[in-house]
Amino acid sequence: MPKKIYNWFIKNLISRTRVIDISGYVLAKMFDSNEFARLICLGETLISNLETQLLNENDNHATKLYKIGKNFGYSYSSMLNIKTRTQLSTKAFKIYSNFLIKTVEAVYANKISYKIDFKKCIFQSKMDNYIICRKNGFGYIFTTGGIAGI
Repeated sequence: MPKKIYNWFIKNLISRTRVIDISGYVLAKMFDSNEFARLICLGETLISNLETQLLNENDNHATKLYKIGKNFGYSYSSMLNIKTRTQLSTKAFKIYSNFLIKTVEAVYANKISYKIDFKKCIFQSKMDNYIICRKNGFGYIFTTGGIAGI
């Protein structure tokens, strides 16, 4: 990423949505929310190993991991006041969705290509080097579950 774009991104987007200068805390704010939510930072390897170990024990754990991720995604998006498709016009939701996906892409992946069918309520994506998946090939908590919750 060219240095000029990188500096703009940090100055205008990240600096307005994250507070990192309070020892022991990372706080986040999303879009039009006036509230900050405390982020808990867990290592990617920890979550990857947890998923892998549980899936090696029993294939039924995939559904449980997905549900955990979906509940987390829903709670997180509710806390940060992320809009749903029923709260916006289709045109506004397309713009809003694109910004949300590009924000996730900038922080968690090299590239996210996506397609949304608004009439059928279907979201499809292809993610390059997305967290957790790149380590274990699964990503039930943050990839499929977490995104479904949001």
